[in-house]
Amino acid sequence: CNPPYLPPADEYNDPELDLAVEGGPTGTEFTIQLLSLAKKYLEPNGSIYLILSSRMDNFETEWQKETVKQEKYFFERLKLVRFF
Repeated sequence: CNPPYLPPADEYNDPELDLAVEGGPTGTEFTIQLLSLAKKYLEPNGSIYLILSSRMDNFETEWQKETVKQEKYFFERLKLVRFF
């Protein structure tokens, strides 16, 4: 999943784009909610993979996690993270 990860900004004049990129007041709320609900839908010992940005605030979760891959871009670092 590539969840929305940015805090709100005045950069967009398109409400649909806002939904695609804004993840809540700190940018992490959508991801935190997704992780809190994911165990209900995964098989036992299942994993969820998320693309996370260095522009997100750090957040705590009960999931263990490992970075599978990361790439640096002009203004951020993107990571593919496995939560298990």
